[in-house]
Amino acid sequence: MFAPIKKAAAVTALALAVGGFTLGEPAHAGGQRQTAAKAVSATPPTATETVARSAAADPGRYLVDGARIHSQASTSSSTVGYGYTNHSVNVSCRKAIGDHDWYYHTDTTTNVTGWGRDDVIVPFFEVGYC
Repeated sequence: MFAPIKKAAAVTALALAVGGFTLGEPAHAGGQRQTAAKAVSATPPTATETVARSAAADPGRYLVDGARIHSQASTSSSTVGYGYTNHSVNVSCRKAIGDHDWYYHTDTTTNVTGWGRDDVIVPFFEVGYC
């Protein structure tokens, strides 16, 4: 009687362990944009770990194919490249402009660096301001 339930739970646990999970877009809670974290730690990072991580670029991903990479944090700035959902991304910092966050990042697949808005790119971790 419980065998199908146990099997389904085991398959689900295995799928999460192997494949992880992704979010279609950033979640919102209390009016604040939330980003998906890759791992959860039981203890908060030390000040040294926080400074070390914030000095380096954090991974992220494109939400759409053909995401414009801008020369400046503005939709009217020139496009220096395009990002795709299968590309790797390193996010360095962000700027809050109007209702959006702009992320300064490098598409490590094409080695193009520039700005992307929060509706086309999302970091896996919260990044500091530029």
